[in-house]
This record gives sequence, C-alpha cells and structure tokens, in this order.
Amino acid sequence: MADLPAHGPGAGAIPLTPARVSVSRPGFCLAGARGFVALGTCVTPPPNPSLAELAEVVGEENVRHLVRTFLREFPVTLRAMGTDDRRNQHRLAHSMKSSAQVVGALDLSQRLAALEQRLADPATPDLTPADLNPITGEFETIAGPLRDFVAP
Repeated sequence: MADLPAHGPGAGAIPLTPARVSVSRPGFCLAGARGFVALGTCVTPPPNPSLAELAEVVGEENVRHLVRTFLREFPVTLRAMGTDDRRNQHRLAHSMKSSAQVVGALDLSQRLAALEQRLADPATPDLTPADLNPITGEFETIAGPLRDFVAP
C-alpha cells in the first residue's frame, strides 16, 4: 500500500494507471474521480472474450452502453419479428444476428443466422411463435451475465 496517496479525491484511493484499469476484477471499482480509483464496490468485467476485446478498443463504458442498448432493444425487436411480414422478418433476423455477435452471444447469433437463412428462402414455411421460443430462451440465458456487467 505504499502507493496510496496521503490525500486526494477519496481516502483510500489508488492512483489510476492503465495497468490497474486494463484488468477489471471483483472488488475493484472505478468510482473515483480525477484519476483515482476507490476500493470497495465491484466492477463486473466483460462477461465474454468478444466484449473484453471490444472494451480494449473502445473502452468499457462504451461497451456497457452498447450492451444496455442490446438488452433493451433485442426483446422489442424479437416481438416485432413475430408479427411482421416475411421481408421485414428477414431484415430483423439479420440485424439481430449481427447485434448478438457483437455482444458475444455467439450461440444466439447462430440461431438467428439459421432463421435468417430460412427466411431468405420463399419455399420455407412462415415463422410461428414456436420458431421464436428457442431464441427467447437463448436470449434469457445470455442476458443474466450481460445485465450483471451493466449493473450500476
């Protein structure tokens, strides 16, 4: 603890350095201001390698914003997919596939790719609610760790 400052923003703060910030771990919090990190509350690290890699490029806060958007918009888009025409369903499946891949939900992305491919072929049957149930289930599986990551 030799590097603890005698004074500064927050007693018990550690000077913020890239080495200390590059690895998030439980029990470490980026709650300080002016280049200081306060100990205490936890920062949940990115829940998968895709998000960890993205955070290295664009920063964790930008990744958290992206994940919040995904968690908010995915269920809305999935509901719309169940009531839309086939052409829009194909477009939505493509968009959702890409979004799932960006947030590291690779199994979900693969399910949506298969649905997108099916919708591209006019000879295949139209979607039914039963076709969307596995996607809803897969979303709920990955949503928990993503919600933990973005929790305040």
